[in-house]
Amino acid sequence: EEEFHKAFDELLVTLNITEPFFLVVQGFLVGSYGLTWALKNSNKLLKVAILNSPLTVSSPVPGVFKQLRFPLVGEFTCQNAILAERFIEAGTC
Repeated sequence: EEEFHKAFDELLVTLNITEPFFLVVQGFLVGSYGLTWALKNSNKLLKVAILNSPLTVSSPVPGVFKQLRFPLVGEFTCQNAILAERFIEAGTC
């Protein structure tokens, strides 16, 4: 994870990305690393889109994401359009 974070920071420097940006994370391993990078570098981001990335019991995540750790609650939360809309608009629930 630390190697990924370091490499991603180096990529941002190489690409001269200095303004906050939208980050899309996807997949099981890299998606998790991208999420932990996002949590440590929230000042560099405008928004985060999460596609098919797992959240584990040890994931240090805020708000509604904590509910997604539990299979039945997570499945319900992901399919609850009103909760999803509030989350997207407000950033957390």
